[in-house]
Amino acid sequence: MVRCVFSDYDQFADAISGLDGRYLPTARSDKTWWIDPMRVGRLHLQQLQVGAPATFAGDGEAFAALTVGIPLTDPTAIRIDGESLRNDSFILIRHDRPLTYSSLDATRWAGVTVPLQFGEDVHFRDAAEWSAAMLSRTSVTANSAALRRVSLLVALLCSGGDSINVDDPAALAAAEEEILIATGQLLHASTCVKPSRAGRPRVTRERVIARCLDHFRENTGQLILVGDLCRVAEVSERTLRNVFHEYFGVGPVRLLRARQLQEIRTALMKAGPARTVSEIAARFGVWDFSLFSRNYRALYGETPSDTLRNWRPHRDAAPALALEADAIRSWMNYASRRFHSHAPLPAAQGA
Repeated sequence: MVRCVFSDYDQFADAISGLDGRYLPTARSDKTWWIDPMRVGRLHLQQLQVGAPATFAGDGEAFAALTVGIPLTDPTAIRIDGESLRNDSFILIRHDRPLTYSSLDATRWAGVTVPLQFGEDVHFRDAAEWSAAMLSRTSVTANSAALRRVSLLVALLCSGGDSINVDDPAALAAAEEEILIATGQLLHASTCVKPSRAGRPRVTRERVIARCLDHFRENTGQLILVGDLCRVAEVSERTLRNVFHEYFGVGPVRLLRARQLQEIRTALMKAGPARTVSEIAARFGVWDFSLFSRNYRALYGETPSDTLRNWRPHRDAAPALALEADAIRSWMNYASRRFHSHAPLPAAQGA
C-alpha cells in the first residue's frame, strides 16, 4: 500500500474520505501529515496522521452516509465540538452535521466510510439502529473490544502487508463483509443505540436455522458469506448472530470460518500440482493469509502447504479424501434433523 504524504494542509483535508473541511495548524508541524487509504469493495478505509497541533472545522461528504473515526492516539487530548473525548470514544461524521476538532498534539486516526446502500440494507442494519447512528451526537462511546476490532481490521488492510490480498473477488467480498459486520457491532455497542427488545418467537428462530442449513447444503464447495445467510433467512445480521449463539454456541462468522477451513482443505486435497495455496484459499474468501495459516494449522495439525504437497490426487487417497470431505456435511445432516419440520417446502409442493 502506498502512503500519501502531504505538505499542503488543504490537499491533506481533501484526500480524507468522508470528510469535507479545513485544518488550521496552531503550532509548528513536528510530524508528517500522511494518509494510508484502502478501498475494500464499496467501503473506504484509511489510517491517517494529523502531524501538528491543529483545529478543524467541517462536515461529512455528501456522498457518504456515515464515516466512523477512531482515535489511535490519546483520545482525552482531543476535543470534538468543545468536549474532550473519553478513552472509549469514537466519532460519527455525517453530511449536514458540522463539527469542530482541536488537539494540542499530533493525532492518528482509523476511519471507515460506509456508503448509503449499506445503510438501506435491512439484513445488515436494523432501521432503528441506523437512524439512531445518523441522528446521534458526533462523539459517542462504545466498549473497547468493539473499537479495537474495527481499528485492527483497518490497520491490517491499510498496511499492505505480504499476508493481505484482496485481489480475488471472493476474498474482496469476505473482507468487505467482515469490516461491515465489525462496524455494525461497534455502532450497536455504542451509546447511540438503545438496547432492543427480546428476539422473535421460537418457531421463527428455528425457521432461520432451517433456511441457513438448506443454503449450506445447496452450496457445497462455494463461498458463503454472512450476508447470504441473512438474505435467505430474511433477518438482520444481529438477529442471525443471536439465533446462532442460542443454538450452536457460536455466531455465524465462527461457524462459516470452520466451514471455510474444511472446504479449503478438501480443495487442497483435490488440487493438481499447478495450483497454489493462496489461489485456492482466496477462492473461498481468505484475504488475511497469515491468520488463515494459523487457524488451519491449529485445527488440522499441519500447514496448508503440507496438505497440498502430501495429498496429490491418487487412487489410494480416495477413501481418506471422502472421509475428510464428509466432515462438515455430516454435521449439517445431523443438525438438519432437528430443524427439518421448519424447513421451507419446495416451490412445487408449496404452491
